[in-house]
Amino acid sequence: MKKLIGISLVVVLMLPGCKKGEEDPFFSFSSRKGRLAGEWVVSSYNWSRNFGDTTSIILSTDSMLTYSYGDSLESQTRLRWLWSFDKKGNYESGKEEFFGPKAFVNEPDSQVPYSETTINRGTWEFTGGNGEPAKSQLALLLKEVEYSRSDQGANIILYTISAPREAAVYSLVKLTKDELKLSYNVTRSYSFYDEEEQLDIILVPRN
Repeated sequence: MKKLIGISLVVVLMLPGCKKGEEDPFFSFSSRKGRLAGEWVVSSYNWSRNFGDTTSIILSTDSMLTYSYGDSLESQTRLRWLWSFDKKGNYESGKEEFFGPKAFVNEPDSQVPYSETTINRGTWEFTGGNGEPAKSQLALLLKEVEYSRSDQGANIILYTISAPREAAVYSLVKLTKDELKLSYNVTRSYSFYDEEEQLDIILVPRN
């Protein structure tokens, strides 16, 4: 009887770390907060929509980010994108894009190379509901944006959102100590058409 009670107790203790996302491990000894906290690097980014001038943004394995436009033009930048989360509920996303001499792929050089840096800061929390399991989604509430461009000297543009009301909500497809997968899929329906937008991001721990 004592052995059975001991086994039942172990199972109960493991339940808080059970699977939440589609590709999560069945259970983990680490809490979801513990697995999320730390520094991450964006290794894969795939965004698309069926409306607007920009129709897709895709990150390749060589860190090149390709923008595709409705008029069949493409542009490329080299990307470095770091995310960090702490256990107190704060996050920071630092994205640096390097623009080369070509404004568009397969066209002559037309610009002086430069880089853009955008840093987003805010708070995060796990969420769920509306048919989704608890803690199966990640909500990011943006509070501050810092932007700078290398060809504009030391100027830094800082935006502070004093009363943020809307959060970006991602499905937590996978959360392990080795990989973080986020996604969203939004459809907006109008009288004669639908607008669809989807995103898949994969992040890995920063070395």
